Amino acid sequence: MNRTIKEAFIVWCITVGVFVVLIFISATTPDLESFPVRQLLFGGLVLLDVLIGVISFLIAMFLALVEFFRNSVYTKNPLRWVFVIVLVGAVFLVGYLFINDRLFVKPETVREKIARQLIAKPQPIVSETKPEEPKHGYQASPIVNIKNESYFVSGNDREILCEQIDDSERRLKDNRIRLGYISYNMRYSYFPILTGDGYTIGDFTVMTDSTITVPQWTSSEGASDDTKNDWRRFKNEVRDHENKHQEILVENASEFVMTLNNLGYYQSESALNSAIESLYNAAYKKLMEEQDNFDENYENEPFQHFCENH
Repeated sequence: MNRTIKEAFIVWCITVGVFVVLIFISATTPDLESFPVRQLLFGGLVLLDVLIGVISFLIAMFLALVEFFRNSVYTKNPLRWVFVIVLVGAVFLVGYLFINDRLFVKPETVREKIARQLIAKPQPIVSETKPEEPKHGYQASPIVNIKNESYFVSGNDREILCEQIDDSERRLKDNRIRLGYISYNMRYSYFPILTGDGYTIGDFTVMTDSTITVPQWTSSEGASDDTKNDWRRFKNEVRDHENKHQEILVENASEFVMTLNNLGYYQSESALNSAIESLYNAAYKKLMEEQDNFDENYENEPFQHFCENH
């Protein structure tokens, strides 16, 4: 009988060790509750371990009690009774608390899990706002792109310089000489938008591109002071003339910008496009007329002073 008691006690000790290991694994695995199937298997393993431990313990205790009562030496020591009772109660208490509080928790439903996550991490409140209506386009002033170039003449004599200026390529139909050049363009782009009042212009851009070309003397070495002074006056007046053309270009582009800033509303997108095209054509026609009028009223006095009056 003593051998059987020892074997049952050894099995009980093994189950206690396994129980301690399972408690350690459960304590160090915080996400065990997230997997209900794994949690159920783990709980079953613990329950089986506790069951084997309790059976082996009861067998050992039963046989030990039989031996206890058969041997009068044990009955004379009442502390052994207290130890046995406390040990059995502690085992059942630990098993009960662990099984109820850790392993066999009722799995969360999807709704409960989502509610718990929302409490832990509150979601931002998104308020529904009415979409903002597209705004009418606006531009403070036109975008101006300008480039300066030169055509070159060389020599130290006034007559040689005048022959290069008075070139056939620079002669106009009215026998006037094109002392300087300006090539220019006024262009635009826009996006139509639909508002509560109808179609109108959204973001838009008005832009000018121009290239101004004036004569450039390669070297004044060997020329007289009178020739140098007259050339300086001639070149400055040619530049001023072309700059005036540039001013006329920018002024008309600015007027077109104001026209688009104050553009009204139309019943259809095609009506809007037609209106903008008509306004541009009118603005460009006005620009060309002002440029031509400026040239017609301009006298070639710089060239006459530099070339023809000497």
